[in-house]
Amino acid sequence: MNSNKLDFELTKYALEVETGLNEEGFEWIGKFPKNRVEDMKKIVRVNSEGIEKTKVTPSNVIPAIPTLYNIDWTIDYGELERMLKVQKEAWIEWVLIAWTTWESSMLGEEEQIKYVQKAVEIASKLWLKVLAWSWSNSTKEQRVLTKWVFEAWADASLLLPPYYIKASDTDIIKHLVEWLNYWPAIIYSIFWRTGLKISSEVLEILSAHPNFLWVKECDWSQKISDLVNRWIRVWTWNDDKSISNIYLDWACGSISVVCNIDPELILKIKEWINLTKLEVKKLLELSSLVFPEWQPNPKSIHNIMEMIRRWIDEGLNNIPATFRLPCWPFDEIQQEYVSRALSALWIKAKPFGNNYNLIS
Repeated sequence: MNSNKLDFELTKYALEVETGLNEEGFEWIGKFPKNRVEDMKKIVRVNSEGIEKTKVTPSNVIPAIPTLYNIDWTIDYGELERMLKVQKEAWIEWVLIAWTTWESSMLGEEEQIKYVQKAVEIASKLWLKVLAWSWSNSTKEQRVLTKWVFEAWADASLLLPPYYIKASDTDIIKHLVEWLNYWPAIIYSIFWRTGLKISSEVLEILSAHPNFLWVKECDWSQKISDLVNRWIRVWTWNDDKSISNIYLDWACGSISVVCNIDPELILKIKEWINLTKLEVKKLLELSSLVFPEWQPNPKSIHNIMEMIRRWIDEGLNNIPATFRLPCWPFDEIQQEYVSRALSALWIKAKPFGNNYNLIS
């Protein structure tokens, strides 16, 4: 079987698992390109210097690092360093700190800035680049956060449009350009959470800014294809959608939560290196644990990482797992279910039971 045929079959298999459709009921969108593997390794972006071509590298996979806590309610920087070392050993080049879903919202303003500063300090020793979260509904406050992230020497920022505000296209552009004028940034387009749709036309205008890096598009696959056709670098939705987004819609990278658990797997999938059906299935099963229907994100990844670090360090078994509300711990039944599911995927984790501490 040639490589193109193999890639086609694996992509089809992954999508069948995602959608639950069998071969007879499967409906392809578009035609699978003949030289898809080679073509997707070339990201073409038009900028002021002309056409720039780069190859897909580990920098196109960015793990969204969860924030874990000590029993005294402070951020556990020792665990942060351990998690970053795991990513570095897997040849990851970027990490996302204080990300959007709960991570930054559970931190106070001063605490968040200190967290970014400390993360940059740790990451720089490991030769990792840091993508920091510095969004605000207020353009004025965003300028302040911009200054702080700039002074912390984070390498780039992840930005959202204003939440729940019926802003015009012009308002969105002016708000985001306030940051882009200072520092490189990635735009996070997620209509179903913000209630604000960033049109392809707006993103095309923003992409002309020299500090625009790419857009993480979470609305629909057709929009990803449309943005790619406009020569805009696009990153995928959640991990369970990454295969279809990359190999059918031509997205060029992924901000991954599953990467915290198995970075080697995510890199293989993004670069399509000797991928097997078993590995595709493993990604989808890990995604179902990280983004379960019965729990909001990122509650699950916090619980999973608490259980994994208890397997790695037995000295933590007598120390309560610490959670910040509204991020609640799993109950014992849920912990046992997740632990067994991870074990079936060759990942060790140890439930903490009722030994936990809640921060209000």
